[in-house]
Amino acid sequence: MRDAMLGVVFWEGRLVDSCQERADGSLLLTLSEDPSHRPRCGRCGSDCVLLHERRRRRVRDRDWFDRHVWLDVPIRRLDCYQC
Repeated sequence: MRDAMLGVVFWEGRLVDSCQERADGSLLLTLSEDPSHRPRCGRCGSDCVLLHERRRRRVRDRDWFDRHVWLDVPIRRLDCYQC
């Protein structure tokens, strides 16, 4: 099941590092930044090279059949030259 799950899901700019079944039956997917995806400003859409902050956040995603899915996602805050 794990390999099938990893092959089906996709989050733009992210790669799935691991999939872990938790004690409550939910799935925890750990994502990383895709090195081929360039960071862009969320406001104007231009490429950004200035990184303000980097951290991880755990968020709830849509259910996958009868399982709750949680994502451990890297978050980048960028400083944009244009904005």
